[in-house]
Amino acid sequence: MPKRKREAEQDPRGIVSTVQQKKNVEEKIFHAKKVLQRALKPAKGFERQKLGRRQKTATQKSELDELPRLEAEILALKVRM
Repeated sequence: MPKRKREAEQDPRGIVSTVQQKKNVEEKIFHAKKVLQRALKPAKGFERQKLGRRQKTATQKSELDELPRLEAEILALKVRM
């Protein structure tokens, strides 16, 4: 026996309408995006710490060829935050 909350969404033959299917898919995609953003936020912070350490080490060791690349990566990370 179907649950009562589904009865209004289905036609008499028990088929879910395409409009309702589209709505369900959009809700699932929206939820998945939120979950993914929540998971990536701490990763961005750890990546920024790692790049800061690498930049500091490169400055201390006078590795001037590494600095522009690291600065570009930090800038790209800032844009996405």
